[in-house]
Amino acid sequence: MKNIAKPKHKPPTNRREERVLANFPIVLGDEKGATRDLSASGIYFEIENEQKTGSVISFVMDLDTPGGKIKVACEAEVVRVEKLSGKCGIAARIIKQEFLSSNITTN
Repeated sequence: MKNIAKPKHKPPTNRREERVLANFPIVLGDEKGATRDLSASGIYFEIENEQKTGSVISFVMDLDTPGGKIKVACEAEVVRVEKLSGKCGIAARIIKQEFLSSNITTN
């Protein structure tokens, strides 16, 4: 899992889950972006277009795991939007997730 690292900063105390730095491709509609960090219950990613706080969005992440690549479809509520130079940072609470495909086999 070369795309995941522990954050060097201490997370705010109001976070429910530990976040890890993660740079994975994300697709939101016709738009491509990348994650910055994620946890079991939330995600922060960067895309070109702004999203509305409180809106529910659907996106697909491509995760690179030791067992192979996994596509995960997610539904999430936008909780924060940050305007960055040329992009938007989106913080969202994950409501639902579904594994679409993987190369992982179970015994």
